[in-house]
This record gives sequence, C-alpha cells and structure tokens, in this order.
Amino acid sequence: HSWSQIPKSQPPVDLDRGNVGVFGAKGQVLLNGDDGTLLQASQQQGQQQGQGQGSAHVNGSYVWNGTAWAKATGPVGWLYNSQAGIAYDPKSGRTIQFGGVVKDKDTLAWNGTRWSAIKPTNTPPAGAASACLDGYRNEIIMVAGAANIATLPTTWTWDGSNWQRQVVAEPPLKGDKRLVYDPSIRAVVLVNVDVVKSEVTMWVRDETAIDGDWIQIK
Repeated sequence: HSWSQIPKSQPPVDLDRGNVGVFGAKGQVLLNGDDGTLLQASQQQGQQQGQGQGSAHVNGSYVWNGTAWAKATGPVGWLYNSQAGIAYDPKSGRTIQFGGVVKDKDTLAWNGTRWSAIKPTNTPPAGAASACLDGYRNEIIMVAGAANIATLPTTWTWDGSNWQRQVVAEPPLKGDKRLVYDPSIRAVVLVNVDVVKSEVTMWVRDETAIDGDWIQIK
C-alpha cells in the first residue's frame, strides 16, 4: 500500500490542532479543530466555560463523505478542544469524544448527523486523553488525565452509555500518549512520548486479563 494525495477539498477555514475520528456506521471521517474564530462571550459566560472573556475559540467540526468536507453541527457555544479522546462505539452506534485541554471533562456523541453533549454518570479525570476501539473486546478504551507527579492517567472503557474505570496497574506515563488497535496481534497498543526525556515507551493491553492489564513492550 502507498499514500496518494486527495485533490484538495478543504473545509471553509484552515483548522489548527484537530482531533480526527471515524463514524463507522456511515464510513465518515470526522475532524474537529480550532477554526480561528474567537467566541464573543460575556465575562460571565467565559467564567462558566472556564475561559477568560474573548479568549476561547469556536470549534470547527467537519465530516468527510469520501469526496468533500461538510460542516457538522454541534452544541451552541461549543469550544474547540485539542488532545481529546475520540473513537467509534459500535454498541451505541455513535462516535464518542471526551476530554482535552479546554472543555476537559465533556463527553460528546456524534450520531451521523450532529454532535450532542451527553451526561454519563461517571466522568474520567480532566486533561488530555487518547481513545480507540478495542477490536478484540468491541469496546472503546481510553487513557485520560494529566500526567504529573501527583496523578497518573487512568484507564477507562465506554459501555455504550457510561464510562467505567478499569482496575489495572497504570503505566507511568509522562507526556503525549496515543492508543491504537493492532489487528495483527489482536490487542491495543499504547505509545507514550516523553519529550522532556526524549523517550518513547510502548505498552500492550493484555486481552486475556479481565480488566486488560498493561504490559510494557521492551
């Protein structure tokens, strides 16, 4: 296989720092990013959204149908959010997005037509997140939360309507983390890039364990 460039059919605006996901039911590709538009919010609205007045950027959300990008709709005042976890959920037939560095505890769902905010009972810790569909268990798995001395990112799964914390030994992640399902080994792989130490570590989910423990690849 090789890469070939698709004739340019960009969204109406150039997006910055986007999150990319898929909607399996229709074969759509989803792109959320900073469209460069400042949210004209009052000081009260800015405080409610965790932003200073006029400091938040509106989310630009688009869907690719195989030939062109089209604008996607979402909640009013939806703020752009980078480093969010996003993955398709076959159980509910929706694409789920969580976390990020702006609206960092929101869970959003794409039903093929529009984004909507949902309120699950359990909420993972705030901060950057990474998610993927675990093809072996047919469920979304996510690593969420800021990595620092006091707290490590935690592992969660989505049961179709709620987040469930997984009781596993959490990897000592310090940096940018990415999850991907590898069909050749039928397991989820976690890649962590520590830019401070210039170090890359990899972990694989033990699909034979009840909660799916993480095993470091050395």
